[in-house]
Amino acid sequence: MFIFRKGISAILCSTEFFTCLSFATMHNRSFTKNSGMTIIEILVMVIIVLIFVAVIFPHVVDLEGKARLSAVRENMKIVEMAVKAYALNNDGSYPLNPEDPAFRSFFPGGNCDSKNPVGGNYPENPFTHILEAPLPGNVIDVNKARQLPASDLGGTRIAGKIFYNALIPSGEKKPIGYAIECADKDGKALTDPKTHKTYVLSNL
Repeated sequence: MFIFRKGISAILCSTEFFTCLSFATMHNRSFTKNSGMTIIEILVMVIIVLIFVAVIFPHVVDLEGKARLSAVRENMKIVEMAVKAYALNNDGSYPLNPEDPAFRSFFPGGNCDSKNPVGGNYPENPFTHILEAPLPGNVIDVNKARQLPASDLGGTRIAGKIFYNALIPSGEKKPIGYAIECADKDGKALTDPKTHKTYVLSNL
């Protein structure tokens, strides 16, 4: 899509293109005789191309946006699988810190060893194309969070970032669950396509 966009821009904005139009206007008879096309016919062709681009481009952008949203949902699932794997190997306890090296070892490519961890690969943020660790989240009540509209998690600078936090009941030390959120292109919490409320992955 980048090449397509760049190509259209180059055609419509290049100095050579408009120079040709100007030349054709000044020498319409000669141009008509040599090419069989008038300046009016060329302008009609340009207008048709512009209309085509105006109709197709929004759909291309929409497809790109949907692909990114699909990618961030998959990233949330990757984090969730790492959380579950960590718990299975740590007596049901969930990781407290999203950047804990022991937790990272349960991501793809890691050795799944909390004592001698070798870090795996964090999921790639589809907006930055960088492998990024989850950020600390702040969900306290999962059910309540799922009933709320999307909140601002930090603006466009955090688009595509994953947020994770363990859920620890008041007065307890051991987590009983986890909550995973993600920021959309505007930096707001991703929403559930069915309820249009905040989308949270959790065991609760």
